[in-house]
Amino acid sequence: RGKIHLGKLDTRSANKPISMRMQPDMPWKEAVKVVLANRLGIMLNDGDEHLAIDHNSYKLTEEVAYSQSYPGLKTIYLVSEVVVRCVNTHADKLRCIGLPYGGDFTCVRPATDNTSALVITHMRWVPREEAIGSASYLAAASRNEISKQDARIPRAV
Repeated sequence: RGKIHLGKLDTRSANKPISMRMQPDMPWKEAVKVVLANRLGIMLNDGDEHLAIDHNSYKLTEEVAYSQSYPGLKTIYLVSEVVVRCVNTHADKLRCIGLPYGGDFTCVRPATDNTSALVITHMRWVPREEAIGSASYLAAASRNEISKQDARIPRAV
């Protein structure tokens, strides 16, 4: 995925799962709904018959990395990770993300920096084998915990 904000291309999120910064008191189940709405424009409702949260896939991990906001500052990040599956790829609701054929798609959202700017993100579906995902995703895939029906996953270009 490639992101354009204020006329600049940002490729730091390329080949990474869809993500967002959560508020400290936000339950992860609510965060899933927020990230789908904010990043993909898809509303996930209770009892949704097109998308399903795999509650057993939820993992909370700790990552240590250098801050992108404050260069040189080593930071500890708590990362909540969960798998959301497309149950009915032919649903009209999912055409905006290139389904059922797995086509490229673009999402536009307001910037979060209190400007009137827009963030444009170009996404594409890639075969699972090509995805550069988290260690837990790759470990689950190697243990065959991720079914063959999840053959393609969205990534930013």
